[in-house]
Amino acid sequence: MMYRRSVLGQFWITISMIVTFAAIGTVFGFIFNSPVIQYLPYLGCGLVFFNFLSLLLNDGASSFIAAEGFIRQLALEPIVYFLRSVWKTFFVLLHNALALALLFVFFPQGFSPATLLVIPGLVIAAAGTSGLALALAMLATRYRDVPQIVSAVVQVCFYITPIVWLPEALPVSVRDVILTWNPFTHLIAVMREPLLNTYPSLHTWATALGLAAAFIALGAGAYLWRRRQLAFWV
Repeated sequence: MMYRRSVLGQFWITISMIVTFAAIGTVFGFIFNSPVIQYLPYLGCGLVFFNFLSLLLNDGASSFIAAEGFIRQLALEPIVYFLRSVWKTFFVLLHNALALALLFVFFPQGFSPATLLVIPGLVIAAAGTSGLALALAMLATRYRDVPQIVSAVVQVCFYITPIVWLPEALPVSVRDVILTWNPFTHLIAVMREPLLNTYPSLHTWATALGLAAAFIALGAGAYLWRRRQLAFWV
């Protein structure tokens, strides 16, 4: 609906991401004194994948609230409306992936077996974040302040996750705390590092898998426990 009568339609998503690459890359590339050919692909992958995970959380947390009318009137499993928001987020990712592909045309990273690991990395990160989003969606239907809290926390996480800034720019003590305890760091790493022709460490894979398993269990448990009350909460 928001792109009705627009010439470029949903490709404005791609254009917006390209402009973001150029604007942030130019400024922070100079700040970190990092070669553009290394910094821009690093930044681009981080922005695209963080945008994907943040949309999963923000849209997912509000999915049942947004589908209030349908939940009250149609005898469908409420999970359908949550999956609809996840599906929409994947389409946004595809549009942003076009921007990333164009970036790699000008700043090629090469191709190796490591690159293929982006597929399992994407599956792990998407499944885990969707599980957390489902748990938040259940909580949000009962407590309507939750979507605003999620949005604020996600915004803070953008600044404490190595997306725009480089890990080596921080003191070791601070860097270790942020990189270890920030779940976005590990979930983004299993998607970004393969595209940068790097193998994520076993510790990174194990942490991402552990987070995904925990989040999926949390989301599934919350939904199975309280799905019958959703129609009354919305």
